[in-house]
Amino acid sequence: MKKLNLLLLLCAVLTLSSCEKDDNTNSEADIKSLYFAPEDNVKLIGTPVITNSRITFFVLPGDDGLMLAPQFTLSKGAKISPASGTELDFSQPQVYKVTSEDGKWSKEYTVAVSMDMKLKYDFENFESSKGYDEFYERAYIDTDKGTQENLQYIWASGNSGIKLIMSGKPASDYPTSAAEMIGPTGETTTVARMVTRSTGPLGSFAGMPIAAGNLFIGWFNSSKAMGDALAATEFGFPVNKKPVAIKGWYRYVSGTKDYNGNEVYPANAPDSCSIYAVLYKSDENGTRLDGSSILTSDRVVAKAIFKEPAQTLDGQWKPFENNEGDGQINFEYVTDIDQEALEQYKYNLAVVFSSSYKGAEFKGAIDSELLIDDVEVIVE
Repeated sequence: MKKLNLLLLLCAVLTLSSCEKDDNTNSEADIKSLYFAPEDNVKLIGTPVITNSRITFFVLPGDDGLMLAPQFTLSKGAKISPASGTELDFSQPQVYKVTSEDGKWSKEYTVAVSMDMKLKYDFENFESSKGYDEFYERAYIDTDKGTQENLQYIWASGNSGIKLIMSGKPASDYPTSAAEMIGPTGETTTVARMVTRSTGPLGSFAGMPIAAGNLFIGWFNSSKAMGDALAATEFGFPVNKKPVAIKGWYRYVSGTKDYNGNEVYPANAPDSCSIYAVLYKSDENGTRLDGSSILTSDRVVAKAIFKEPAQTLDGQWKPFENNEGDGQINFEYVTDIDQEALEQYKYNLAVVFSSSYKGAEFKGAIDSELLIDDVEVIVE
């Protein structure tokens, strides 16, 4: 009963903190959906990702670059500024403010739009406005107005799901963060750092004693985290190029203790990390694969899995490779590509990293640390 009451309390806190409103329907200030007018030449690729404060979606390339006029479905009676249907330049994220019907509550959404997803990642770009680090990519597109910079918010982690437990702690204490150090090239750089953390008494009571650091292309649906942790990780964004390999650099050291401090990970049976990429076909509903299906679904077309990543106890960076000297991990295709569907962005690509390979089951060694830098998906 104590555990049940705690879970109910956590759910209530997460619900109450999800937006700036009370329980009165007329006080809601949410964006429910995003769409374009039928006569608009711009076509959405896949399904927009709408979270509590951000919307991310992709569009087909056009001559005008990212001059777009999205429209929104809002909470009953709510108003939005800029107005729905206003044409704006989305080469940079745009901020919309939604005000509730009763005028007492408001919320801001950052809307980030992209064309082709970037396939080379240096993890130099991140922001910490929510108390934890969030990575994004800088891409560039050529339009009739010249070259435009385009920010792509394609990376997600489980940081938002653990924010309640991490309250008051610095971003570097979260499971996933940015870290400045000597990188693979021997120069000081910013890398992605993932560390398996204890969630303390609160997490243990909830049956979630550890939180593995993770970073993946997709988004983390915190509203599902308490009820179904695997469903909270929703993977992939659309691509129109066939991936053949993934390469990059990593450092990994396993922790040696469980969340109670017991020595359950001796040297001959250490924790391990996860590094893999998956290409899968979209379905008609735009449903993305999650933690329960990303490696097993019959929609999966190809996988590139780092099978046995070694520990790097010497502190040296090592390349992703299953065979020494390869310098990359090749995609293994289980079915043929539909070229026409690929050209229409009907396939999603996910790249996934985790500091504990059983982290989704809340199993792993405390302080297992995975560092990642200079990653590239190689395409035909």
